[in-house]
Amino acid sequence: MKKITPFLFAVPMSLHGFTVSTANLVNPDATAVPILLPSGEAIPSGTGSVAVGYFDTLTNTQLMTSNDSSLIFDDFVQFSGIDSEQAFTPTVGADGFFSLSFEDEIPQGGNDFTGQTIYIFIGNDITLESSTHFALYDSGEEFGEDNVVGLGFANAFITDPASGLIRGKSVEDADIDLGVIFNTAIELERIPEISSSMLITLSLGALGFRRRR
Repeated sequence: MKKITPFLFAVPMSLHGFTVSTANLVNPDATAVPILLPSGEAIPSGTGSVAVGYFDTLTNTQLMTSNDSSLIFDDFVQFSGIDSEQAFTPTVGADGFFSLSFEDEIPQGGNDFTGQTIYIFIGNDITLESSTHFALYDSGEEFGEDNVVGLGFANAFITDPASGLIRGKSVEDADIDLGVIFNTAIELERIPEISSSMLITLSLGALGFRRRR
């Protein structure tokens, strides 16, 4: 039987720029929130993908109800650059958990990120683009800006799926064979298919392209 390795967040901090630290294991006890595949198994360490960023126009209500993956993905503005997602951290010591940091510059005076809510976007594959299942979590924290010495920090931790979970399924009393029954886990949900209207638009666009050729 595996045990959760107690740790403080040994997330590397940049010596320049704004750093967002994100994790789903704040304390090594039943309050941690493991991430599960639809099979109920924890996402294996070294796989999956985690990104942080904000949504440009979509509200939480729209994110919760949208069945159009293109809207969700296109509206997500990834911090630290496109394709900056990272895999679940093997060094945490247990599947289903991550402790990661993302860095980029947010100059004094701010930019488009400043004041935006930090969302955690999780996929089951090594990139968000190739994932078939996902979860979204509203951390309740905001992006800030670098201070006078060029540093800034924010913590975006998954602690309470009841209030922060936007997409994905909240699972109570989760047992992933670690000797602990976790109060709550998050199970990924299938990424919604592209909408019928979008398919029609794409089909018409492709038809017009062939005709022009």
